[in-house]
Amino acid sequence: MFVDVQPKLQMTANVINENCIGNNGSIATNVTNALGNLTFNWAPNVSNTNEANGLTAGGYQLNVQDDS
Repeated sequence: MFVDVQPKLQMTANVINENCIGNNGSIATNVTNALGNLTFNWAPNVSNTNEANGLTAGGYQLNVQDDS
């Protein structure tokens, strides 16, 4: 018997907070240990890639899935 165990996705994020001017925050992520293509689902829906720009102050969630 052979069991192939895939490593878990790992993600780092670089966050630039919005300043008083507004709408200039950003989040850039880097995902490792992925198999195949990645799908990025942000809440709220601010992007469909690993980066979100033009952000205002507030909370953001990111769900990342690979092809495994």
